[in-house]
Amino acid sequence: MELSTADRAASELLRELAAGRQPHPILRGLLADALRGSAEATRLGEVPSGGTDVIPVRSLDNARAGAAWLTASPGERGAALHDLLLLADALPRRAGRERERFPRLERAAA
Repeated sequence: MELSTADRAASELLRELAAGRQPHPILRGLLADALRGSAEATRLGEVPSGGTDVIPVRSLDNARAGAAWLTASPGERGAALHDLLLLADALPRRAGRERERFPRLERAAA
């Protein structure tokens, strides 16, 4: 019998938990929320055994959006930064304004 991707991931997670390795508190909270099927705002990372590893988050939507970056590789993060820098370079400059000059360090420190 071939397991689905979700079943393989759940099996791997259970092995990791049995070995004493916990997911990041935000991921743990998102997993618990997804398994409950609840869309209500909860405290992410809450440990059922009464532990103190809790990360309060105002919005689960923000946490869900950011969760992918918790596991992103340095290469993926670098590629995203590169894309953002290219976007910033492509934005039009304000007409009639020269490049802003910053004060020299000697003057700024005085």
